Amino acid sequence: MRKVIVLMIIICIFSSVAFTQNMEENLRTNEESFLIIDNLIKKGLYKNYGIIEKEALNLTGAQKLTLYNMNEKNMGLPLALNILIGFGLGSTIQGDSVGGWIGLLGDTVGLTFLFVGVIQSIKYNAVKLNTYTMTVEREGDKDGIAMMTVSGVILGISRIFQIIKPPTYTVRYNNDLRQALNKEVLSIAPIFDFNENGSFVMAVNIKY
Repeated sequence: MRKVIVLMIIICIFSSVAFTQNMEENLRTNEESFLIIDNLIKKGLYKNYGIIEKEALNLTGAQKLTLYNMNEKNMGLPLALNILIGFGLGSTIQGDSVGGWIGLLGDTVGLTFLFVGVIQSIKYNAVKLNTYTMTVEREGDKDGIAMMTVSGVILGISRIFQIIKPPTYTVRYNNDLRQALNKEVLSIAPIFDFNENGSFVMAVNIKY
């Protein structure tokens, strides 16, 4: 009987040591995966999407939520910069290179048309004396008005695009980030019901 007890104690000790080692290995794996994923997201979510999705399998729910909160996009500053400054600056800072280049191109082309149109209008309004015919002639032409009109259209379209792009990019990026981390959206929903005694019950359902 004593031998059986001693054997059971030895088995428990070995099991405890093996369990502890396994927990430490899992913890190290989780921490390594956490740091790797955070680095990959910062280098580029879309170009590292597959690796992020694979490494995320080693993470706990709390770690996924932490990574999501650390790397989710916000649209406040990019939207303000696109409205106040333009040239796709806000989108570029947000990491949206396509939106940044389109905004930069649109504002640059629009302002170029405006500048040329103003110069043409100034020329058109200026007059000079033709000493050969002794008549007053205008130096420019009416193209300046047309160019300024085109400039207004281009700048208007560019600014509307730059207002729309940060919110749409933010929603798409954050949704793709959740999917890469294999993380469901955190939701808190109230529940209203009546218990067996007929009393009104209110509870909160939290899911993530």
